[in-house]
Amino acid sequence: MLTMRRALRQLEAKLSEVETTIDLLLARKRNALLQQRVFDTLSKTGNPKDKERAARAQDAVLEAEARARALADLHQRDPEVQLDQLSAEQMVERQLRDLKAKGRSQQQRPLLHEAKPHPSPLLRPQPQESEPARKRAESPPEAEQSEQATPPSTAKEADVEQLKKLLQSPDA
Repeated sequence: MLTMRRALRQLEAKLSEVETTIDLLLARKRNALLQQRVFDTLSKTGNPKDKERAARAQDAVLEAEARARALADLHQRDPEVQLDQLSAEQMVERQLRDLKAKGRSQQQRPLLHEAKPHPSPLLRPQPQESEPARKRAESPPEAEQSEQATPPSTAKEADVEQLKKLLQSPDA
């Protein structure tokens, strides 16, 4: 809704700018026709004073046209117009980031086929957002966690048994 209002304001501003430009062009055309008539009349009389007045009139018209162009340029550089354009661009970028984040979060957690919100027991659990970064990086896999859950004296025994199994395996 807010973007639609901004777009409407921008369209209205563009429309008024076009209307102003049309008015300026019509005024310039009228001035050019008047100048043409003045020069036609002056060329018939040939009076130097009249030529000087016509030159001053022409300079005044050129100066007024330059001022009109400068005002149009200032209007285009209006901070409110530029801020509206920037805020619209920023809103689009924020929406794009939100969509990307939503897509990533949906890809991170595969669900069971029953669509229960619990991760599959066959997949390695993903670190939770609430866990500190170090804790997530240091968290061992499930097999190592079961070894760490045993008391220190039985952990050494488990390591010895695992080594015996490795030595006894036919592949070794």
